[in-house]
Amino acid sequence: MKCQQTLMTRSFYRFILLYCGLINNGMALPWFEKQTHVDHSTFLLTAKNEVKHPQLNYSGNWIGQCDNSQAVELNIKHNKDKLSISYGFIIENYTIGEVESITVSHVSRSENNHNSLVWSPDHSVLIFIHSDLFNNETGHLNGFFSKVTMVLYNEELNVNGQYFYTESNIGPVQQDIISCNYHRRG
Repeated sequence: MKCQQTLMTRSFYRFILLYCGLINNGMALPWFEKQTHVDHSTFLLTAKNEVKHPQLNYSGNWIGQCDNSQAVELNIKHNKDKLSISYGFIIENYTIGEVESITVSHVSRSENNHNSLVWSPDHSVLIFIHSDLFNNETGHLNGFFSKVTMVLYNEELNVNGQYFYTESNIGPVQQDIISCNYHRRG
């Protein structure tokens, strides 16, 4: 009886490992494009820690400039560990401390991306990490990685980002840096 339980337990863990491996091996469209999903799997890992530091609240309507050009207006809703950012027609929802993995597969396209939002150790900065590996209709494999920080200080919101990306499976890795300064609207 004990031997059967051990075999069942091993089979169960093998199944879980296989399932997790399959979820994380898909690939799809670039994250900037509208996606039509044929197969969509989401796997969430959450690291919940009690907040022992006072939290800043990033909520508000923000206007400003990015690299000396007018920036699109940001609308941020921040409630405890939930953060929603909308700009233009895009809405991004985050849970602070959560790593989200999304895999999408199509006949000719696929994507595997990971998003994370965490506090800095002193809870003064929000840090966004995003990675994306996708295969487009032409068969080119593209990669994207970004780290964006958001700092609220004296009613000014500073957003700084660093982006690394490939345009196809050939050619060098490229880099962009962006710096934005916002103030509350009205």
